[in-house]
Amino acid sequence: MAGNYWGRVLAGAWDKTWKPLDWNRKKFGVALLAVGTIIVAGLHFGLAAMITSAAGALWIAAPAAFAATILFAWGVVETQAKLYKELDQWSGDQIGTRDAKLAKYAERKPNYIAVRLQHQYSIGAASRLWVDRDPNLRGTPESQTWCDTFVSAIRKGDLRFQSRWPNDNAMIRHEQQNPSFNTMVSREEFKRYAALIGSDPPFLRDA
Repeated sequence: MAGNYWGRVLAGAWDKTWKPLDWNRKKFGVALLAVGTIIVAGLHFGLAAMITSAAGALWIAAPAAFAATILFAWGVVETQAKLYKELDQWSGDQIGTRDAKLAKYAERKPNYIAVRLQHQYSIGAASRLWVDRDPNLRGTPESQTWCDTFVSAIRKGDLRFQSRWPNDNAMIRHEQQNPSFNTMVSREEFKRYAALIGSDPPFLRDA
């Protein structure tokens, strides 16, 4: 990934260098011709002539080389900024897509056909079903309020629960005073309690 990143940076910097200087095949040909002239001068007239020719060409080429260096460095900075912006945009898009999927998942409705066939529910599951939320999802502040209401109703005796020790009165009293998220209540008892408090949650309807 790092190699690909720097490859894109250098490619972008080079693109921003040669375009402003308007380099093309003709100009490259002229530059190669100048280099060839220096080499030929060295071969024919000796090292001194080669150095003299090179020095003259250097003074001519120096401004262009300086400009190319500045443009290349500037191109590196601009290309990096562009890549970071693209990465930030991509990250934002990915987060937006993820949040949209989570929101869609969070809004999933209960499977009422299956739920209505169940003969009992934990007060945790019932609290989510009461607010039209799939019982397999996490609770919400609203569903937690209903869960607290069921706990209070069980302690007062307004909502009868399914004891794990139906033949042990001491344990039944302990469970009644300490209901948990997993305390079970029958469907018929939830229907009775809903009628008592004037509520009509969809999952308790027979159709």
